[in-house]
Amino acid sequence: EKALLQRPELVEADYNERISATDVRKSILRMLPGIEVNFGGNYDSNSLLVNNSWVEGGARMTWNLLSLLSGPSQYKLAKGQAELVKAQRMALSMAILTQVHIAYQNYRTQVRQYELAGELRDVEKKIYEQTRNAAASGSQSRINEIRSATSTLMAEYRNYQNYAAVQNAYGQVNASLGQDPLPETVGSHALSQLSMAIRNQLETKCPAPEKFYQRAVCRPSAPAVPAVSPLPAGLR
Repeated sequence: EKALLQRPELVEADYNERISATDVRKSILRMLPGIEVNFGGNYDSNSLLVNNSWVEGGARMTWNLLSLLSGPSQYKLAKGQAELVKAQRMALSMAILTQVHIAYQNYRTQVRQYELAGELRDVEKKIYEQTRNAAASGSQSRINEIRSATSTLMAEYRNYQNYAAVQNAYGQVNASLGQDPLPETVGSHALSQLSMAIRNQLETKCPAPEKFYQRAVCRPSAPAVPAVSPLPAGLR
């Protein structure tokens, strides 16, 4: 519903539909005769006149025969154009609804990917802790510890990448809905003030109710800074 009300393409289509409806009425009016009515009072100070003041009125009707002959074809053309504009608007509405659906499904997919990446990161951290303890006790080599630390860092980086994908999907949802992330007015154009204004705007226009959405998109500070596992002494 928001997309059907806020997308500029549909606003333009609404204006085109109104214009086409006006053209249909214009083609009908062109076939009607023109009527002109005159009425008014007159005065003349000439002493030779019998009456120095009088009232006159008249009516005149004109009819353009060429417009009358071409009127039916012009009406059919305008009517067909109106039907075409209406069909185009319907097709555009269906395309926009499809975009919204695809953007939302992609958003949910990216959310799931981010959650899985977080779970994988946590598993890699636990494996690294166990490997580090084993290496410290001498039961495993330092090579295994380094390999585990590298896997943990790669899991962290994949977590960042998936978080960026979630933000991108969130932007696509807003774009498909026709929502403007910028507020109508801002108190200052300083970077900190603009950031706060955009943040408040996003918090008040969250299109999805998921808990993750509230955590990762509207309040990205917590997931945006995941803890990085420490490297072994040999890699520092």
